[in-house]
Order: sequence, then C-alpha cells, then structure tokens
Amino acid sequence: MNLYLREINKNKKSLMIWTAIIVTLVVMVMAFYPTISAETETYERMLESMPKGFTAAFGVGSLSMGNIFGYYAIEGYLMITLLGSIYAVMLASGILSKEESDKTIEFLLSKPITRKEIVTNKLLSYITNIIILNIIATIVLFISFQIFKEDDFNMKTFILISIAPLLLHLVFAAIGFLVSVFITKGKKVTPIALGIVLVTYFMGILAELSDKLEFLKYLSPFKYFEAKDIISNDAIQMKYIALTVIINLVCIVLTYVFYSKKDITV
Repeated sequence: MNLYLREINKNKKSLMIWTAIIVTLVVMVMAFYPTISAETETYERMLESMPKGFTAAFGVGSLSMGNIFGYYAIEGYLMITLLGSIYAVMLASGILSKEESDKTIEFLLSKPITRKEIVTNKLLSYITNIIILNIIATIVLFISFQIFKEDDFNMKTFILISIAPLLLHLVFAAIGFLVSVFITKGKKVTPIALGIVLVTYFMGILAELSDKLEFLKYLSPFKYFEAKDIISNDAIQMKYIALTVIINLVCIVLTYVFYSKKDITV
C-alpha cells in the first residue's frame, strides 16, 4: 500500500465521525425550519431586541429567518464552517507530526521515498478527506433543503454556500499542514489546532464590533466566506478567493521547504 492510501485508510474513522456529527447537526437544524418560518415575525422581533453589536458580529442583522437561506445562514452554516475547520486543521496539523510522535518516521524514511514525496502524499490525503466531507455535507444539505423548503430556492446561491466551506476548510488545513512541520508531540496537535481556529474566529467577531479593529477581518478566514455576504451578493468576493489561494500556496510551499531541511526526531 502506498503512503497516500495508507493515510486515507488511517484517517477514515475520524472522517466518518466528523462527517456524521456535522451532517446530523445540520439535518436537525434544518428540520426546525418549517416551524421557525411559520413564526418568522416573532423570531425577527427577538433578533431586533438583541444588541446591534451581537447581530453584526454574527451576521444576522441583514438576514430573514423566513427565507431558507437566511435561516440556514443564521442557524446551520456555522456547524459546517466552524466544526469543519476544526476537523481540517486537526487532520492537517497532525498528518506530518504524527510520524515523529508515533516513532514511525525512521521506518518510513528507510523506504525508497523522499521527503518531498512524503509531503505530497500527505497533502493529497488531507485534501481528499476534506473534499469527501464537504461532498457528503453538501448532498445531505441539498436533500434537507428539498425536504424542508417552503418555496423554490436559487441553485447558484446554494452552490456558493456549499463551495465556501470547502475553501475555508482548505485554508485552515494549509495552515495546519505548515504547523505540523514544527510539532513533534502528538499531544500538542489538538490544543494548537483548536487555538488556531478559535483565535481567528474571535478575530472575525472583533472586526465587526469596532471600526478600529476592522483590519482583523483579513486575519480571519471566517470573514472571507460569510453567509450573509454570499447570500446578499450572490457571489464570493474575488479578493477573498485570491487570499485563499495565496494562503494555501504560501503555506504548502513553506511546508515543502521547511520539511526538507528539518532535523527529524527519531
């Protein structure tokens, strides 16, 4: 079995668990849509009574709970973006480091395989896992929309809010992949991964609360793919797609560079 297939096999259990958690939560949330839609005015008055800083921070002020996209953006989108990002960064930040922490790197390097090939196979394996998670989540979400919708919905908008989480997950995975070069103990993966996601998430919230902190939105990938903006504009802004590509390329290239020069702990 080659390294790529070995990685896919090793990570299939965690993929199934995280996918099951995410799609279950999304289905549960969407199942309440018909009920919420019937009481839209009540829920919107409740949202209006909340502090403006809160509604701005969580992107609910410009959305209607009576529309399936607005409801999903407020109640369900965070399930896929936040939980999926945690999965992506945990997967990628442990994918290189675990070879050293598990003491398998010496065996791996004894095989006719270069460090560049190791990085490439690991890269392709985490990308595969993230794509699978997002494909399954999108299929389940589409079925949920079809079952619980009140009216027909715009397919272009649906495709955009389905692609956005994938792009977000790949950003966090690329950051985690670079971090994995510098981690040698498996116990450090989880706190570091959670720290990366949560710190950037709260940066995005702070960016909405104060004009002086608006620059923080460029440090928070969550702000690149906000549901409210995608739904309102029926598009993902090109500057954020460009940032996504740049972050991925920089992190992946640096991973190759640093891993090729790294003193491996055996």
